Amino acid sequence: MGYHPSHFALTFWAVWFIAWFSTFLTYELWQIAAGKPENTLSAAVWHMLSVVKGQPITQWSFFHMFFIGLFVLTMVWLTGHFGWMDWT
Repeated sequence: MGYHPSHFALTFWAVWFIAWFSTFLTYELWQIAAGKPENTLSAAVWHMLSVVKGQPITQWSFFHMFFIGLFVLTMVWLTGHFGWMDWT
């Protein structure tokens, strides 16, 4: 018998996605459409990490590589956990 998520779990993730979409993604797209990409969260993260446009990857520090590796690992795990319902 396969795994069937509860009604609460489905409702929780639906509400989470709607809240994320309405608060984060709407603002990001609005700022990009308005021609102000420097006001986006992604620009703030690149600024925080001191990444400069055109900078070669060989100049990135251990912190940059660790942060990107942790992000990729988290995304792969979340895909396996929620997408394939495995790796719990």
